Amino acid sequence: MTFSHTMRRLQGGEELVVASTTAGGTNPGRITCQSGSYGVLVPIQTLGTSQVATNVAEIGYTSIVASTTAPAYTLAGPSIAGLQKMIRVESNTSSGTAVLQTSSTGVTISSSGNQLTFNAVNNGALLVSVSTAAWRMIVPATTSTVGTQST
Repeated sequence: MTFSHTMRRLQGGEELVVASTTAGGTNPGRITCQSGSYGVLVPIQTLGTSQVATNVAEIGYTSIVASTTAPAYTLAGPSIAGLQKMIRVESNTSSGTAVLQTSSTGVTISSSGNQLTFNAVNNGALLVSVSTAAWRMIVPATTSTVGTQST
């Protein structure tokens, strides 16, 4: 079996892009991290109630805040299938909620809606993009609910 691979550093940045496939173009390769290295790092984003205008990053971990003002955080449609997104409520006021909604028409978070509502500290979800128009919840929090945002 032969492999074709490419490695390049994005211009002007620290990001290293690795692509690897077998000769037939199947079975994507894997990245092996050198012993003692950090491995693959996950981007971390923290958004407060005053940052609802900031889009939730499409990959990595985002912590949000729930409150009685019910902040609505926006998650864009995924750029590709296969992305993983973790979101978690880090703090909450009494009887507070937080909403995660999609930014464009036609993008769903589950087959039954385009927003998640969280109502307790430590609520969260693991989302995976299955297409450029759909996120699917893999691990829901027990008190998060799926629905459709009102227009």
